[in-house]
Amino acid sequence: MLIENEFAVGLPPEKTFETLFDVQFVASCVPGAELVESVSTTEHRGRVVVRLGPVSMRFAGIVSIVERDPSALTGRIQAKGADEKGRGSAQSTTEFKIEPVAGGSRVLTKTELSLSGLAAQYGRASGVVRALANELVAAFAGNLRARLDTPGTVSCDSEPGSVRPDHGAVAPAFSLFGFLWSAMKRRMRRADVSVAKQSR
Repeated sequence: MLIENEFAVGLPPEKTFETLFDVQFVASCVPGAELVESVSTTEHRGRVVVRLGPVSMRFAGIVSIVERDPSALTGRIQAKGADEKGRGSAQSTTEFKIEPVAGGSRVLTKTELSLSGLAAQYGRASGVVRALANELVAAFAGNLRARLDTPGTVSCDSEPGSVRPDHGAVAPAFSLFGFLWSAMKRRMRRADVSVAKQSR
């Protein structure tokens, strides 16, 4: 499944590029993610927790930086993970490109995602998986912007991936139940607006 997203941050393109390759910093902004070990400069082990209604799935896996092109401001990252209780797996390849915009940068991403087991069962409808991915990207972008706006949380002059104590927090697990409830409320609001327009 191909999922495309974009988000903006208030940093120049070159510094946005460096920040996105600061694996520890980025992991702290991903809902439910935890960086466990940096195997090398291009391979990192981690965990991510996703709550699927009453079920909490904990994926352990590895993220690999396959391509990093500072001149073109593009990159490609692969991730593979399996639920620690053997209930499913996920793998993805994400390509991103950074473009300059007024006040900062826009990050464009394309992700090829495949799921198996329980994770796939909950997301049989591609629209659900796509919408969930959009919510995750939005949450990540919001966390990223909030941390960039906090003095001292990131220094793009440091080497990407350098360890800084204030990056150790793990973002809360993402809740599919909460996402679905929010989506339902948004749909109900749109329906109310539509009915109100028709009654005029």
